[in-house]
Amino acid sequence: MSSAVPGTAPAPAVAPPYPAALSVAAEGGWRSGLARDGRIALARAAVQLGRLEGSDVVLLDPLVSRHHAVIRWTPGGYEIEDLGSANGTHVQGRRITGRTPLAPGQTIRLGNTEMRFEAYATAPPESAQGGAGVDGNGAGVDGNGALAARWPAAGGQNGQAPAGTMRAAPDGFYEAMAQARPRGLRALVRTQWGKRYWRVFLAGLVAYFGVSEVLRETGNLHLVPLVMLLASALVPVVFVMFCWEQNAFADMPLGVVGITFLGGAVLGLTIAAVLEPLLLPPEASAGEITLGAALLIGVVEETAKVVPVLWFLRDRRVRSELDGLILGAAAGMGFAALETAGYGFAAFLLGFTNTLNEPGANVDLALAMGTRQMNVQLLLRMALAIFGHGVWTAIVCAALWRERRGNRVRLTLGVLVAFALAVTLHAMWDWSPLAALVPAGAGQVVSLVAILGWFVVIGATGLTVLGALLREALERAKRGPDAAAPPPLVRTLASGLFGGQAR
Repeated sequence: MSSAVPGTAPAPAVAPPYPAALSVAAEGGWRSGLARDGRIALARAAVQLGRLEGSDVVLLDPLVSRHHAVIRWTPGGYEIEDLGSANGTHVQGRRITGRTPLAPGQTIRLGNTEMRFEAYATAPPESAQGGAGVDGNGAGVDGNGALAARWPAAGGQNGQAPAGTMRAAPDGFYEAMAQARPRGLRALVRTQWGKRYWRVFLAGLVAYFGVSEVLRETGNLHLVPLVMLLASALVPVVFVMFCWEQNAFADMPLGVVGITFLGGAVLGLTIAAVLEPLLLPPEASAGEITLGAALLIGVVEETAKVVPVLWFLRDRRVRSELDGLILGAAAGMGFAALETAGYGFAAFLLGFTNTLNEPGANVDLALAMGTRQMNVQLLLRMALAIFGHGVWTAIVCAALWRERRGNRVRLTLGVLVAFALAVTLHAMWDWSPLAALVPAGAGQVVSLVAILGWFVVIGATGLTVLGALLREALERAKRGPDAAAPPPLVRTLASGLFGGQAR
């Protein structure tokens, strides 16, 4: 089954013209899995350079874009292409447009990072058992004897490097030629271990449970807002930190992200708070949410969260499908943060007043019950925050940016499909029909498991849809100006949900 992403042309199967590498002037300003002896082996048909984590060469330069440039093998030699970066790509001091051939000894500058393109002789390193080498005809082979690459004899013709510019290939170059990209849990741990976001998350959890325990023991009402703040802000803030540390905000002014987050929280929640009482039936206010009421809530809240993002359709710095997806997720997370705090406060008041109205109750007991109900609500919403508002708004905004032309909103079929999907997922989340199907005597544990199971199913569906859009956005960004027009959104989503290739 093909894994190609709809809307992108597959990379041509081209052998490397000759072994080559990049040497970077800035020590510590880059990292790459292709690094060998301080150089970056150009050991893949397309080597991506940019700030985004996951690039073949990650450049830690604030003037470098997420997907800045790509160096490719071609039948005629190596070439470099700028991928529409904000600050351009320079070869030999000249800003390039489109594809530009590379010759050994040339300098390349991305932002403030300068590197040198170098060629290596085709003579293999000393043979190491199980390592990579070359056969008698000059064809690169891996340790199993499989053909890895083929180079003509040196001489400077047919895309080869001029003989005078070549040097012996460094140890490990052929291993880099044959190695696959690291995947799985080991690769995840290796790439994320040094990040701060998960440390902040663990510290936030410890702080939340610690303050909650102090509140329970002392009954100090001044701690109630702190508990709600920690629980409601933790996941959204960690999400923003994660995006920041992945360099997803490169090319995007930090103020844009901050305004979007706050706009989703303040403007989005205010719009929803004004419209929902006017449109919803009275029984919905009492907690009896029918499917019709849930759909109406979905329409109102998904519209409210998108409103603060639409302004940035006019911003030329925020131009790609990936930009729209990130801004939508930020607005949704902002909305979720304030909404979670609101639900926690309402649960505290409800538990407090209901207990105080019972015979024999006192203020201390009412406070304890209010705190308990607040923590149950906060913990549930904190645990499920990753599945909800951020995902739904990201789906809608990714479609808006995907379908836009210039700075105008286009209500295409793709946008309407994305909005309908977000509203449906939102409605299914609020409606939660499994809660009504659980037998009355089943107990709290069974009811909680059924409800959580329903949330996980709906949440996983939303993440799968968002994952399909994210993969497409990343692949299109890697193609730069060569990216084909995206296919109909329905095809992209069908490919992501059912594993096929859209045609």
